[in-house]
Amino acid sequence: MSPDTFTILTVDDEEPIRRTFKVLLKEYRLRQASSVTEARKILEREQVQLVLLDLSFPGEQGMDFLPEVRRLYPETDVIVVTSNGSATSGVKALKLGALDYMIKPFDKDEVRGKVQRLFEEERSRRRIAAYEQGEDSEARPLIGESPQIERVRQQIAKAATSDAPVLIQGESGTGKELVARAIHRQGGRRQNAFIGVNCGAFTATLVDSELFGHERGSFTGADRLRRGHFEIASGGTLFLDELCSLALEAQAKILRAIEEKTVIRVGGEKEVCVDPRIVAATNRDVHELVRVGKLREDLFYRLNVIPIAIPPLRERGKDILLLANHFLRRFAGKYGKDLRGFSPDLELALQMHAWKGNVRELENLVHRLAVDCDGPFLSGPVATRPEGTSSASAFIPSTNIPLGDAEDAFRRAYVRTIVDRFGGDAKQAAKALDTHCATVYRILQNEPERSARHEEPRSLPPMPQAP
Repeated sequence: MSPDTFTILTVDDEEPIRRTFKVLLKEYRLRQASSVTEARKILEREQVQLVLLDLSFPGEQGMDFLPEVRRLYPETDVIVVTSNGSATSGVKALKLGALDYMIKPFDKDEVRGKVQRLFEEERSRRRIAAYEQGEDSEARPLIGESPQIERVRQQIAKAATSDAPVLIQGESGTGKELVARAIHRQGGRRQNAFIGVNCGAFTATLVDSELFGHERGSFTGADRLRRGHFEIASGGTLFLDELCSLALEAQAKILRAIEEKTVIRVGGEKEVCVDPRIVAATNRDVHELVRVGKLREDLFYRLNVIPIAIPPLRERGKDILLLANHFLRRFAGKYGKDLRGFSPDLELALQMHAWKGNVRELENLVHRLAVDCDGPFLSGPVATRPEGTSSASAFIPSTNIPLGDAEDAFRRAYVRTIVDRFGGDAKQAAKALDTHCATVYRILQNEPERSARHEEPRSLPPMPQAP
């Protein structure tokens, strides 16, 4: 979605105000009405994302028109403009369903900031809707637009072109099974079964039966023949999560099954041919596991044909809010609530949190806040930072890099945070940092372009706490 597809309707009987809006919002698709009657006709024939509504008209009042817009066009946001010197009319409009209000004479930066914010939210909603409806699902199986997650998508696409084993590494909660399912869905085995197995849940006595099956009567309780996961997934994909939790003896049997493409059921004598595509995953450092003897070296080399590393959420930048909005839409639908987004303070807290539990932690937090929230915007409750952590933890990379590179990364991340805190105003940020504005721009010059947000300066909010 581009700005010229974001339709804004300004409703104001003052020509100078309409001209001002035309200049301020020139990059958007602008429609203008000088009366409520004219505004109705525009809304009837066009889809409008935002209405900037003046409350004072000769004849029919904007305050009377507001509930009508909210009732007939629930997907259209409304920001009211009032010439009332107090905030009374604005507060009344909020109760009637307005998203926000501005008091004349309004600040031009305030207008652009509010509209830009809504445009970004609408673009995010559309992207999420496309994900949820399955549009282009094979090319974009993961929600996110960061370079890190784009690299994972590219690796998935390459892995899907072969049947070679895949080894996925990533912290708990990063979506390892989601990646494994995406490889299966895009590959040539998509018509056959995908079997996901949590190896950490197997007991030592049942692991062989679970993986390779058993014959009837082979042990107490084996009252019928049972096929194992290798057989069931034959022709499809077998996802072995936390494979390293298995004993070395079990790992040796898995290695043999992969190499020989045969298994012997518990209590059986005949080899059974199997042909699953193996995708394994772990949340630990595989090289360290090999070093300490927790993972067989030969099995590691057999599985590590196509390695895929999933980045932790704290390294995915703008994906945090995109995922948060995805979860918000899901829980809004589940609980029948009109949830539209997050408060500015909570947005900043979400982006600054270290997310030790990654995407799963974020999902749980949004779920809790959605259940507790009574208004359209989630705003807490938030808890203090866990003891022993600081905002700097959000900037620490998960892999070792040279000290000079780490210092540069920290400097960029810290300056970016201060600029965001001042609504994108680099001059104010430079003043707070006791440096020159040119220095701020120079430090951020390699950062992706960010949308300026014209918000009041605020102190850094506390980190959110997942349940």
